[in-house]
Amino acid sequence: MGSTRLFATAAAALTIAGCTPLTTTGFDTLAPGSERIEVRVPAWRDGAIAIDGVASGHVRRRTTGREEVRDWFGLERAWIERSGHFAFTARGPRVGGEIAGDCVYGRSERQARSGALAIAEPDAPLRLRCSFARDGVALGALALDGGEAAGDDAAFDARVGDVRVGDTLLGIRSLHRVGTGRGFPTDAPAGYAFEGADGSAIGGVDVSGGATRRLSLPTGGPARDAALAAGLALALFWDPGDVD
Repeated sequence: MGSTRLFATAAAALTIAGCTPLTTTGFDTLAPGSERIEVRVPAWRDGAIAIDGVASGHVRRRTTGREEVRDWFGLERAWIERSGHFAFTARGPRVGGEIAGDCVYGRSERQARSGALAIAEPDAPLRLRCSFARDGVALGALALDGGEAAGDDAAFDARVGDVRVGDTLLGIRSLHRVGTGRGFPTDAPAGYAFEGADGSAIGGVDVSGGATRRLSLPTGGPARDAALAAGLALALFWDPGDVD
């Protein structure tokens, strides 16, 4: 089972047990003064999106994959690919017209299996690519890749990349802690920070709250468009993890 699914299962179990829902550590102070938006996403692959409680769009998600296995004197060696495509539209006053996104992703791993024992390692790291449009006109693009996390967020499934709208470029890095204080680490991303040219956080997205995702956005200009488009895409992204 991939780390993303393990993290989601743990979060759901805590919520069902009556515990306070998990949140990305430090998200509430990530970018003081930023605009906050709550996005409700469907649990199944297709469904409606609600922004601040108002039906505001739709997402369609499809996952694919393939597996090749060879037996070598009782030892199975497998190559596994996990990929997919999702597309969404979001509209309304908090969006400012309609934003559409079209995204594809993929990664692969290698496994050695003997009986119930399996050892997995990444082969080709994750690549997520999205293109965005506003009211039918090209807006910008997102590129996110599997990478190495640093500092307190050192984690196996780290993600780094950027989103560009016109001449505005924001960096993206995954966050890997949930809970209050220093929180506790997670392999799968619990959220993402959006960073300006000087490396300071100007927004982000918290994906640790089950079907409720929180966006933190700059208050205006192209940076808001970039953070909003990227935030919606990452809120809807089913990350396959680096290994099963």
